[in-house]
Amino acid sequence: MIQKGIAEARGLADAAVEASPRDFSAHLSRGSILTTLVIAGVTEIGSDAMSSFKKAQNLSPTRPDISYLQAVLSNALGSTTEAVSYATEALRRKPDYEPASALLKNLEAR
Repeated sequence: MIQKGIAEARGLADAAVEASPRDFSAHLSRGSILTTLVIAGVTEIGSDAMSSFKKAQNLSPTRPDISYLQAVLSNALGSTTEAVSYATEALRRKPDYEPASALLKNLEAR
């Protein structure tokens, strides 16, 4: 049952990107859905999630939320150094971006 739900969520995210390949929000949403699955333990799709975030970043390079979500994904995959780098990048783009600030504090406290 869970595998069916995972496949369905992934299929819907893929369909959104196929329908609007130049829309950063479609790539961002796909990356977010896949990141949620990574956090739930489906770690083998981490590279697909990061690929979606990179496409979103290329389409909208100044948004801090994309770098923040890359930090969340990196952290979920166990790459603390990479997570710190992405959270720092989000704060470079928007110094008062609270989600990235909170994540960075959490990462640095380890």
